[in-house]
Amino acid sequence: MCRTKSTSRKLKKPPHVCPEPNAPIGVGKVIRSPPVPSNDEAPGCRDAALATLFLLGFAIALFAIGLALVNQDGCEGACETIGLASLYAGGPVSAIFGVLTGSLVIAWPLDVTVWVVLGFAVARFSARRGRGIIPVASLVLVVFLVYGLVLSQLVELAVSN
Repeated sequence: MCRTKSTSRKLKKPPHVCPEPNAPIGVGKVIRSPPVPSNDEAPGCRDAALATLFLLGFAIALFAIGLALVNQDGCEGACETIGLASLYAGGPVSAIFGVLTGSLVIAWPLDVTVWVVLGFAVARFSARRGRGIIPVASLVLVVFLVYGLVLSQLVELAVSN
């Protein structure tokens, strides 16, 4: 037991390193940190960040490619379908608004929110099932590419002269 300088009470577990009674100066008990949680609990920050950055990076790339193709002069037929499919795959909320209104709607804050939530969901699913993050995130991207392709068939953009 060691004594603090401010009081003469003996402390059970001091919040600092106490010197041993007969030990040289500087030698004392080491206070251990609490045990590290097991991998069965919620995903770590690294896994969640990796999944979120992977999904968000591809979503931004798909959104930018789709936006560039759709806004290009003379983009009709396959160009329009590919452009809308990649735009809607990268922006799932924008896709819903685009289908409902029949025009090009960009709701990027909501799209980013969806991808961040999906990144955390992928990390949690991967941790619980013992699977890699990248394969599960790639599967989510493929699902959203199909989603974008299906919704792009429902919309025809008005061609302005």
